Amino acid sequence: MQITSVQNPLSDNTFVSVAGQDLAINRVVIIDTDSWAYYVDPTNMDHELKVVGLTMRASAIYNNCIIRTRGKVFDASWTWQTSLPVYVSTLGQLTQDIPTVGFVRQIGMAIDINSIFIDIKDSTTDMITLLKKYAWI
Repeated sequence: MQITSVQNPLSDNTFVSVAGQDLAINRVVIIDTDSWAYYVDPTNMDHELKVVGLTMRASAIYNNCIIRTRGKVFDASWTWQTSLPVYVSTLGQLTQDIPTVGFVRQIGMAIDINSIFIDIKDSTTDMITLLKKYAWI
């Protein structure tokens, strides 16, 4: 039995793919070369250009997962500092702390304590290494 990615758009900012691993809600994912969704690992440079969005529900491996690529997302359990950026961290988790290892990818902005607006920015690869390389620090 072969499972293929579903890629049908649900809206302009949401699509469906197959989970390549068990995925939790509100985690940042990539679509890998097999066309399945996996957590982003900022220390894996192969993931840098594959970041696509945020899971909208938990999905077991081989099941469909809904991914939001842009727009407002609410979660009552969040406690964001409003008007500050939100980044991807280990295992696709969201954080407002700027990562110090691997690539830095801003996923969006906290618009209130329980909501972010997803607007994925270009990544910055190992900022400290780049700054040292070009003697800016």
